Amino acid sequence: MINNFLKPWLFLSLFALGALTLGSCSDDDDSTTPIEKPDDKSPVTNVNNPLSGKKVSYFGETVTITFQSPAKWTAEVESEENWVSILEKTGSDKAGKGAVMLKFAKNQAGAKRTATLYVTVDGYKKVAVADFEQESNGNTTSAVSKYLNAEMDKILKEKYLWSTEYAALSNLEMEVPFDEFLFKNLTKLGDVNIEDGGIYRDYSSLRGQRYIYSNISEINAGTRASQQGGLGLGPSFASALRETGDEVGLALGYVYVGSPAAEAGMQRGDIIYRVNGTALRTSNYLAYRDELFYSPSSSAYKLDFYRFVSNPNTGKYDMKAMSATVSAAVYLYNPILYASTFELALEGEKKVVAYVAMESFDLGAHDQVVEVVNWLAENKPDELILDFRFNVGGAVAQSRYLTSAIAGAANKDKVFAKLKMNDGSKETWTFGEGSPDGLGQAPDLGLKRVFIIMSENTASAAEMVINGLKGIDFDVRTYGSRSEGKNVGMEVQTLQYGSRYFEFAPITFWVENAKGFSDYADGFEPDYLLNNQNQSYNDDIDNVFPYSFGNWDELGYNLAFYWVYCHIMGKTPDFETKTRSLNEIPFNLYKPLEQMQIVPKAGRYGNLVYRNEAK
Repeated sequence: MINNFLKPWLFLSLFALGALTLGSCSDDDDSTTPIEKPDDKSPVTNVNNPLSGKKVSYFGETVTITFQSPAKWTAEVESEENWVSILEKTGSDKAGKGAVMLKFAKNQAGAKRTATLYVTVDGYKKVAVADFEQESNGNTTSAVSKYLNAEMDKILKEKYLWSTEYAALSNLEMEVPFDEFLFKNLTKLGDVNIEDGGIYRDYSSLRGQRYIYSNISEINAGTRASQQGGLGLGPSFASALRETGDEVGLALGYVYVGSPAAEAGMQRGDIIYRVNGTALRTSNYLAYRDELFYSPSSSAYKLDFYRFVSNPNTGKYDMKAMSATVSAAVYLYNPILYASTFELALEGEKKVVAYVAMESFDLGAHDQVVEVVNWLAENKPDELILDFRFNVGGAVAQSRYLTSAIAGAANKDKVFAKLKMNDGSKETWTFGEGSPDGLGQAPDLGLKRVFIIMSENTASAAEMVINGLKGIDFDVRTYGSRSEGKNVGMEVQTLQYGSRYFEFAPITFWVENAKGFSDYADGFEPDYLLNNQNQSYNDDIDNVFPYSFGNWDELGYNLAFYWVYCHIMGKTPDFETKTRSLNEIPFNLYKPLEQMQIVPKAGRYGNLVYRNEAK
């Protein structure tokens, strides 16, 4: 029996149903239809454009245009290079006040560019409501970068783990855009600060290239928002659909709970093969993938996909062709991707197993984490499976809170982690009330062990759960592939320039457990290896891990879960049978093309400790 915790009515809701639109959607007869300008004869009146008489910032920004309309209306943006997107439309279904929220992307073109917002009112011709011009660079932009670069430079010389080596650099590049400052300058240290990032592994399309963890990102009004926009599709795995031909499928790593895609019935493992009637092929799948997952440019998408469903009569999986229409919207972000309990019969007794998949540790969504921990406490699981395969970390405080529920009240005064600063000083965090984060002790789950599924995506605050529990000799069993290996963390500084807020997260401490262990920069090796992360897909138990062609609870596809299940039941896993059943599906879905790189987001990446108010 499955008891699914994540029911939308419990705590999830859509906050805004405005559609996202990017680029141009012109009528076929546009070339012969005159465009009316907003004047006394225009149906669109009382236009309020905050950018009137100004240029759009080189770094991009978000602006809302308001106006009055005599009837329902539609909006579209025309621009070269599709650098403007419509995040939200309100009031479009009736007469009265209307609003269009526009998102302007950073100017990477090296030259100024223009765009126009058009509104079409029922019964009227299309009218141009607002024109925009974006600077390629300029005094305002330079001032932002100069200020932020100077602030970052000052903080790095004081707090960066390799502050002495950084301060000795004589060739710093200060006259660069602020979002390029860190990579251009910190990589000058070479291998000295290799723990601030690393080298992409063999499985990655970026193999051999350097990356860094230290980062800066713009946030909304100095807060970490709990909402996000889009279709709600997680990262995907691209695979050829057949032995011959160029057809491609995008297998979903997950779908955000409460998102438009989830509300439309889509789930992890669904394989998208057609978008708005266009088949995905090797020539177009990357463009469609990026549009669907990063910047939806249509008010609605008809997505055709395959889903493999277990057939109890044959013991195999039947392929079902399905479709869903999904419209982009703003929804409440939830780091809990899946949460259920299962009842297993073991030696005549029922055993309750809880399974929780988690994407990040985000303080902006702490209520959801508290709720799932309380739900676990109410269900009193005998065993807990934590699926961290897509968890790239986040707030240390929330990681500590969840781990305190696992370690239990008996260990509340023991050391969860020590943060070692560049001057050798250490800040101690205990599992329970003694920690400095203010979140307190979570309910004791009464566990004696925990099973953790991890992958190359598992990093930072997620790895702290593993390292912290190992430090007190708690029984932790890991499955999957080698974790990222982020044994360092960031003290987040909030910087303000005018009305704009930025979170600067430089690497400022090493992470130790109670035993003083911190040597996991190369990642934790799993106790039970499913995928070795090399370039071959022919030598793994699960050669598409951490992705899958089935949902979280499908043992035939979620082989990490299957392995844990066998260990709980005292059985030996039969991977040969499992693999053979997968290969009997009619498509060659084990001919992989590419995995998406996980894109870090502010507040959901790293070992983050928040220190200051905006300055």
